[in-house]
Amino acid sequence: MRLALMGDLHYPHIERGNQKLFETRERFYEGYLKKFLEIDADWYISLENLTHKLCYSENYY
Repeated sequence: MRLALMGDLHYPHIERGNQKLFETRERFYEGYLKKFLEIDADWYISLENLTHKLCYSENYY
């Protein structure tokens, strides 16, 4: 069994008012997660948390 592990990614909340930073964050995380899921593994595991401040807005749009 192959495991792909990732630790503390810290997806931060960014207001859409800062459009350039918002788009930069989206490009980075979309690319990072795409590459992570391209790893040949049976299980994909995120250790710790994916949020930065544990805000609801960091998990959902």
